Amino acid sequence: MAIDAKILKYGDESARQVVKKYHITSSRAPSCGRRANLVMIHGGAWRDPNNTCADFDQFAEYFDEFCNNAGGEVVVYSVDYELSSEQRGRFPDVIVEVLRALDTVRRDAGDAADFCVCGHSVGCTFITQLFEHARILEAADAPPALRAAAAELQLPRITRAVFLDGIYDIAALLQEYPSYAFFVRDEFGTEQRAVELCNSVGRPGCPPVYATLERVLVVHSRGDELLSLRQPDTFVRWLDAAGVASGRVEKVYADFGLHNHVYVNKTVAELVYKTV
Repeated sequence: MAIDAKILKYGDESARQVVKKYHITSSRAPSCGRRANLVMIHGGAWRDPNNTCADFDQFAEYFDEFCNNAGGEVVVYSVDYELSSEQRGRFPDVIVEVLRALDTVRRDAGDAADFCVCGHSVGCTFITQLFEHARILEAADAPPALRAAAAELQLPRITRAVFLDGIYDIAALLQEYPSYAFFVRDEFGTEQRAVELCNSVGRPGCPPVYATLERVLVVHSRGDELLSLRQPDTFVRWLDAAGVASGRVEKVYADFGLHNHVYVNKTVAELVYKTV
């Protein structure tokens, strides 16, 4: 079955300011009346030009198969954004850029739509930053115009979140992988600034939004050659310490291949599909 896909633009400053929308419907009668909505954010250490909104084309193909077998409908919005290796400046402008993308998604789907949000690698970092973007923009001493722009934007109603082989705790990342400092500096200027601005993971407490999520799924491949289980373990412990893990947080660790194999793996796609 051909998948209906189109491009939504959310800005004109870069060719990357787009969202790829896949509308996947079954040829059978839907198994339920609810349309499932999913936002996906790719990784690439803020800088890899090989990662784009097309990263999840294979997932869309798998979703089409699952949807056609079970009946139903799912709309996937895959977000692209400017990279630190391209024309964009340093953090935090990219946070407002991704906010603009999600505001565009919200308006396309309608305010009443519930969403699952899913990230891969630094796409997971983006999710954790979006959940507390006002604090991060303030801590980053973002220019008034940038903060004013952010205040005009609104996230869709997110009720579920999926994290795939993510980066959550920058301090722990740099301790385990000192060589990763180069791409962290490219994005934030210094390692210390990255630790302060990435998110609250690793610190006491967490943003209230986590308590409103119906389900949090943390997936990590045991075959990941770039990130060990230390990152998801730290994240899950942090959620647990904040009282979020009471039956709503699930972690799945298995061999899903290398780091960049995860977002093309059929088993992972099925885990995401069932969470949406």
